[in-house]
Amino acid sequence: MQAIDELVAGHSAPIKELKNLIGIVAPSASSVLIQGETGTGKDVVANAIHAASQRNGRLVSVNCAAIPAELLESELFGHEKGAFTGADQAREGRFELANGGTLFLDEIGDMNLNLQSKLLRALENRTIQRVGGNEDIPVDFRLVCATHQNLDAYVDDGRFRADLFYRINVFQERKRDSQGHKKARANTHGSNDDDQHQYHGGGHITLQAHVLFDNEGRGIVDVRHRDGRG
Repeated sequence: MQAIDELVAGHSAPIKELKNLIGIVAPSASSVLIQGETGTGKDVVANAIHAASQRNGRLVSVNCAAIPAELLESELFGHEKGAFTGADQAREGRFELANGGTLFLDEIGDMNLNLQSKLLRALENRTIQRVGGNEDIPVDFRLVCATHQNLDAYVDDGRFRADLFYRINVFQERKRDSQGHKKARANTHGSNDDDQHQYHGGGHITLQAHVLFDNEGRGIVDVRHRDGRG
């Protein structure tokens, strides 16, 4: 918990709950999706998850919204010499740089469908191919993603792959509402009790928490963590 305490400031009840949930999610090998409005500190949560994960490699961050779509593939997967004009030498991508560590894809909702397909293959096979190459390169990475977009709606609209969304776990946070009240969210069993804390075993692990927001307007609304079994 020391690494989490150093990164996540505060001692209020919701902040303690946040730290506890990060401590539960961090040691697993599964992917995590952090969904929250702008300003909720999604990058802080990502850093805390990596710091508490005990993975030996680096945390490598990519903002998918800040890099043009035509360049993002090379940025993520790397390229071989001569793969395109200006590729004078081979270059490792962010997946390879994150080998043994954590790859943090911020604003994953802005990734196009073609790259989503390649990301899904990397998650399933734990190998990547550089742009212009045909060699499968093994990569050992833990994926953490973040977005302020409503990916559920994106899936319904065909803008985000449902199979990729399924492979990414959910760690969701929201800002306080205008009245500063608890923000209720229905859980997977149809309840919307505000202050419940549940653990469900079985094929997928589901952790859920609904807690108060702190004075700075930050807190956890719903956390669901799936371990990928089943």
